[in-house]
Amino acid sequence: MAPVVSPAALGTVPVAPTDRPAARPRLRPELLVGRDDTDPESCVVEDPVTERFYRIGRRELALVEALDGRRDLRGALAEANRRLGAASRPRAALTPDDATRIVAWLGHERLLVDDAPDAPERTVDAIRRRGRARALRWLNLVVIRIALVAPDRFLARLLPHARPFLGRSSAFVWLAVVLSGCVVVLAHPERLTAAAVEVLYPQRWLGLLAVWLVIKIAHEIAHGLVCKHHGGHVHEAGVMLVLLLPVGYVDATSSWRFPSRWQRAHVAAAGMLTELFLAGIAAWVWAFGPDGVASRIAFDAMLIASVSTLLFNANPLVRFDGYFILCDLLRIPNLYPRALRRLGAVTRRYLTGQSTPTPRFGDGRDTVVLVYGVAAVLWRCLVVVLLVVGAWTMLEGVGAIAAAGAVVTMVLVPTVRALSRLAADPARPSVARLGSRVGLPLALVAGTLVLVDWPLPITAPAVVEHDEPGEVRTDASGFVVEVRAGDGDRVAPGHPILVLANPALLAEVEALTAELEQSRLAAGAHLSAKSQAAYQAEVERATVIERRLTERRARVEGLTVRAPRGGVLLARDIRTLHGTHLALGTAVGVVVDPIRKRIAVSVDEADAGRLAPLDQARLEFRQDGSGARFPAVVERIEPRASTLIQHPMLAASGGGPIPVRAERGARGEDAGHAYLRPRLVVQARLDAEAAAALPVGVIGRARLPTAERSVGETLLRTTRDWLARVVERARDAAGTLTR
Repeated sequence: MAPVVSPAALGTVPVAPTDRPAARPRLRPELLVGRDDTDPESCVVEDPVTERFYRIGRRELALVEALDGRRDLRGALAEANRRLGAASRPRAALTPDDATRIVAWLGHERLLVDDAPDAPERTVDAIRRRGRARALRWLNLVVIRIALVAPDRFLARLLPHARPFLGRSSAFVWLAVVLSGCVVVLAHPERLTAAAVEVLYPQRWLGLLAVWLVIKIAHEIAHGLVCKHHGGHVHEAGVMLVLLLPVGYVDATSSWRFPSRWQRAHVAAAGMLTELFLAGIAAWVWAFGPDGVASRIAFDAMLIASVSTLLFNANPLVRFDGYFILCDLLRIPNLYPRALRRLGAVTRRYLTGQSTPTPRFGDGRDTVVLVYGVAAVLWRCLVVVLLVVGAWTMLEGVGAIAAAGAVVTMVLVPTVRALSRLAADPARPSVARLGSRVGLPLALVAGTLVLVDWPLPITAPAVVEHDEPGEVRTDASGFVVEVRAGDGDRVAPGHPILVLANPALLAEVEALTAELEQSRLAAGAHLSAKSQAAYQAEVERATVIERRLTERRARVEGLTVRAPRGGVLLARDIRTLHGTHLALGTAVGVVVDPIRKRIAVSVDEADAGRLAPLDQARLEFRQDGSGARFPAVVERIEPRASTLIQHPMLAASGGGPIPVRAERGARGEDAGHAYLRPRLVVQARLDAEAAAALPVGVIGRARLPTAERSVGETLLRTTRDWLARVVERARDAAGTLTR
């Protein structure tokens, strides 16, 4: 919805020579003035020609109603003060300066009948200024607003069918659906986690976009229907492109002349209420419907209609639904511009020592306005950074143009305007004051960034595992004829675990033994016959046979599978191997030392450069869920980073916290998963007490020490690494979608 402006919110309006009020000013006859039943201190003026709305206070309204064209400004001021009861309440009286500025503002907004000879020229100048402002807005390619249709007739036909859902009785149905949806979702935490992980897969993003568009269309239709329900009209609907992502909108600014602030809040909240209702229905479909496409669509709808509407539409720091609801509930019209002007006045007083008269409420709302101004400026800075980074990353060449336009319209232009006003201010600060008020704080900040160390620790996902497990593998192929150790049994080094039978191998050993004996006899015969050449050939043949026999005998020894080290045997299915055939090199299980455990920490490659020397360094492991902390000592670091998933429990595909991407083979077949970014593994040994308290497979986060760097260098490196990750993830997603 479009903002409402008021002369009180505009603060002190400069009166230029062309803005001097006429001798007998009067309002344009087509203007509509409506009162607010819930806020007797203000009313709304509607300009049906420009479809703009202006909220003005009771004191301003008294003067506006006195501008009938029969009185000059002095007579209108006297009539306004009579209506305000200025004789008994001197503080409520308007001064001549107040009247001059209010009428100047009315003339500036073209709300007065203009009979001056130069009125056409000034109108042309105003049109040109507005045209330049519109052209400047088009430089902002990050956010583009495009009007498409006039939906008033469509909404009028749809309203009779929707009216049963807009009354107070429907609130109980809405509340039951939303609350039951929350209960249903919370009753399936494991399924919720698994479904949320799947949303990270780029293959799902196209479907998410389609569901998002449908929900947002329903959101905007709800705004229009509620506006029509309370007697308003909707002249325009269209699309806003945010980073070329379409976002629907409807122009429901006619709600500003509704007499009740609760009606206006109902219009603003209609879209969010509709989305939450759809989320409740989708939760039931997702929880109790069959798995498949319908379940995935329901989850996408539930996620978008709940999370997105609460994070974005309900955010009062952006001029979306939550902002207009907050304005009405606090009875602070034009909260955003009023807060910026209040913050500007505080800044001016800080820099110049001069106070600027600004509208005040005289109660706790003044503090709310100032706090909101600070929060809005900080949020605007964050949004500018995110939009610029997003445009630059996702749109490449076009994104650079969009980012430049956003910087110009959202940063450069407001900064130039603020500096121009400061330069034109008669009470502009002196160099000494600027140095003490601005230069000194900046010097302190710069000194902190350069001189103060801030070794920001690195936290990375980690999992508990056994320390150096001894793998049990077969050294020969054969059928299992005996199982001598079971899962969980303690074994000594060399303890037999399995006994295999391979008759063919035994027969080959007997044949090679006989062949070796014959070769040796033949060599002796050649030696007795003094046939030196034949003797040497037979000796070489015997050597080859003996080498083969030694190898086969080693395999015979390998038919007894033994423990490579002492400890506990972990082989869950070993008892089921009896009678089965095992190939050479088959893994049977592992032998571990139960009192020796370690943690494997998976560190993002971008964070590797920040690590301090980790040789025998101590780190801290925090267990997920309980929050318990355990010390560990670093033993080694993998020399190279890789996208290969070395610990499946840490990957998102296995329920862990590290995002992954689906890999495809040369023919498009599923080839498993891989990390989005290369990661390296840090191995750290737990002490005996921690090893006894932590079972294998526990997931948590490890806190690793970093090299000492200044605050500025830490912030710079952190920002640079984050940007690099954003760019690479966007490129990976784009590459996956194109495949």
